[in-house]
Amino acid sequence: MSVQWEVTFLSIHTSEAGTSLFANGKMQVAANVLIKAINPVNYNPYILTAAELARIELVDYYNTNEKLVGPWTYTTLENEFSHTMPPGTGFAADEGDLPTQPFMVDQHQRYWVSTTRAEVKNVGARITQPNGKVVTTRSAENDSYIAFRGYQEIRYSLSNSEWWREDTASGSGWDQDNYFLRSRVHSFIRADRTGYRNDSFAVVGMLNSVAYHRAGPDLHYMWPMGGRTTVNAGLTHYADGRVHPKAWSRDIVIRQHANSLCLTRLKTSGPLGIWDLGWWYYPTATMFDQYGISGMFEFGVNEYNTISVHNRGTKSSPPSDTPHDENEKTTPGAEVDESESSNLRPSTD
Repeated sequence: MSVQWEVTFLSIHTSEAGTSLFANGKMQVAANVLIKAINPVNYNPYILTAAELARIELVDYYNTNEKLVGPWTYTTLENEFSHTMPPGTGFAADEGDLPTQPFMVDQHQRYWVSTTRAEVKNVGARITQPNGKVVTTRSAENDSYIAFRGYQEIRYSLSNSEWWREDTASGSGWDQDNYFLRSRVHSFIRADRTGYRNDSFAVVGMLNSVAYHRAGPDLHYMWPMGGRTTVNAGLTHYADGRVHPKAWSRDIVIRQHANSLCLTRLKTSGPLGIWDLGWWYYPTATMFDQYGISGMFEFGVNEYNTISVHNRGTKSSPPSDTPHDENEKTTPGAEVDESESSNLRPSTD
């Protein structure tokens, strides 16, 4: 039979990182719930199990019957984004909140809170004891809450990002240009890409490719985020995975600039017998900075010699996960916001 434990102390506090966050549903700040319990039979301290600690819920402080839902959510899983607002941006300080507390010798449960609404939200905690009694932090003996502040985020577009091309390398019968997209506000750390050849593609030298222009042939790639590296790219296999007897590839350098999305145009001297027609995707990338702030960009890869970028409000139509043959005349059904300009800007690195 389970032990009938009772709560003797329940308190909620923030962490040293503070209580302010962007209302983008990605940035997280911590809520630490501290708890003590006893065995009511002998009054000995009771150590809650992990499952019992998981009964702790975050609630609206002014309505403890209302669990945090809707625009305000919480989880035990910490994500990759910063938990601290950028310095020197004029956001309200957290001095009005309860003082931060280190993890005490008593038990604790940490939750990560995020929001999609720009507002102040007073958050408390509650837990239901085995006897059915609900203990909350809105009570005389346990009174505490966190005043979380959600701030409206910016959105990334060409107006606050930079896009440029570099003549990266060349040789007999081949030429490489790398293109870069970088934030002018906070550093990009993640790119969610659509419309490219993934790791299951049989033509190994075309992994991460977004276009094949048979005249040339010219190959276009959209690389995952990461540090500077060298990859082997080119026309290496038939479409069914057989090695091409006249395979062509080069070791090329990519991602020379940190916190940037890298795309490549590679002119080759490769074999023409892999595909009868050229093809291309309508690739997009949703870029996230270190605070989870995002913006979607679409890349034009239907011209053999250049790659362009456009602001995007919605995903492409037709679907971007399907390649399109060079004899198709359709263009992406983009809703282009602000400027469509993809004027190349020189790197300042």
